[in-house]
Amino acid sequence: MITVTNLGLTLPMPPDSVLVRGKTRYLITAFGFRKSTERIYHGWKAAQEKGTLFVEYLGLRQVPEAGDRWCHVLRRTKYDEVPEDQVEDLTLYFDRDTLLQVGTVLRDREGHLVGEYFFRDVRLNPEFAPEQFEPAGLKR
Repeated sequence: MITVTNLGLTLPMPPDSVLVRGKTRYLITAFGFRKSTERIYHGWKAAQEKGTLFVEYLGLRQVPEAGDRWCHVLRRTKYDEVPEDQVEDLTLYFDRDTLLQVGTVLRDREGHLVGEYFFRDVRLNPEFAPEQFEPAGLKR
């Protein structure tokens, strides 16, 4: 169960409920470095099998938005079909040292920004108190 707060009401509901789906691009069950990279991998693999994958390696760059980490930068363009989310230009940033995807920039066909996500202070496998994800712990 997750908690959705709207209009002053707090309601616990399943993470895949219709109300939750309408408020987010991806459900919490599809969140995380691994899930994000898997989505990209499967989409790129399908395009590669059709012969429609166009990816350019832009090199190793120091990325201020990712905490000045050195990142391998990849850019996918020339989609054969317009994706449901209208993203037709995808730039990915993979940390040189951890190989984690620490940045994503999504643009539509006209170059308008759809979304931009960067992670700079990543701590892998942090310790959490047992009550961290209980309703009281989420209010801190």
